[in-house]
Amino acid sequence: MNSRITVKAPAKINLTLHITGKLDNGYHTLKSVMQSISLCDELTVSLNENKVINVTCSDPSVPTGNGNIAYKAAEIFFKAAEISDKGADIHIEKRIPSQAGMGGGSADGAAVLYALNKLCGEPLNEDELYVIS
Repeated sequence: MNSRITVKAPAKINLTLHITGKLDNGYHTLKSVMQSISLCDELTVSLNENKVINVTCSDPSVPTGNGNIAYKAAEIFFKAAEISDKGADIHIEKRIPSQAGMGGGSADGAAVLYALNKLCGEPLNEDELYVIS
């Protein structure tokens, strides 16, 4: 089993984006067609024995605590996989501009789920990963 894995998290662009309505909570309903592009964040993920999640990022403006999507993804993964004796060290080499509508945070979260699943011997199948993503 690997002790560390590095994965790419591709940005996306919206080819079309239509607002189709508004929900009672103020959010809008959307219809969109997206395409991934070659611009990627790169995440290096490893397991630790101290049962904590540590996130670092090359961009100091990106939050690294429990407000980070990669952090939240790790929490959700460990809970869903019923792993309580491990934590994760996650480093994000940020290349996707933050808050640019290119899905960088979401891509980072998905990359963490993939990486942790690999590092832990794939306790979750593809359908289970999809449900928690």
